[in-house]
Amino acid sequence: MSPNRPSNAEIATLPPLGQVLVEDGVLTVPQLREALAAQARGGQRLLLGEVLLQMGVVDKVVLLRAVARSRGVEFVDEPAALFEEGAMALVPEAIRKEHRVCPLFLAQNELVIATADPQNYFVEELIARETGFKVRFVASPDEKIDALLADPTRAANDVGKQAEELVADLIQHGAADEFSL
Repeated sequence: MSPNRPSNAEIATLPPLGQVLVEDGVLTVPQLREALAAQARGGQRLLLGEVLLQMGVVDKVVLLRAVARSRGVEFVDEPAALFEEGAMALVPEAIRKEHRVCPLFLAQNELVIATADPQNYFVEELIARETGFKVRFVASPDEKIDALLADPTRAANDVGKQAEELVADLIQHGAADEFSL
């Protein structure tokens, strides 16, 4: 164990989100303890992540990745890459807009939904009740969800173009030989 790395026993005493951020090397234990102290003395009921954002020690995407990991939720950086046409129609527009959620695809009676708030179990239950499907949240950056909600076809095409450019670059530079499909 390195001298800068906290012990497993010390990590186990931290809140789950804090554990993930410390384990990933995003925060030190003293930074986390400072954030917890700020949270405790603040007059408002702020979540730990909100305090960390205010302190400037994490950005929104790093925080979302850590929240997802602490909750056992998959993180999807590019939800448009998973988006299937027709999925949008499965969730009423009012729910999509109000809760900033984007249906990505339906597989074996499970509706996969991108959200920037993977801890919102109320919305997960609401969508399940409204659609009749089992719902599984994946965490995605809010700006990527907004882009999909605003123009699903364009967002999906943009990701497809990026993938094509990446493959072309790999082929051009001979790196494609190292990969097999």
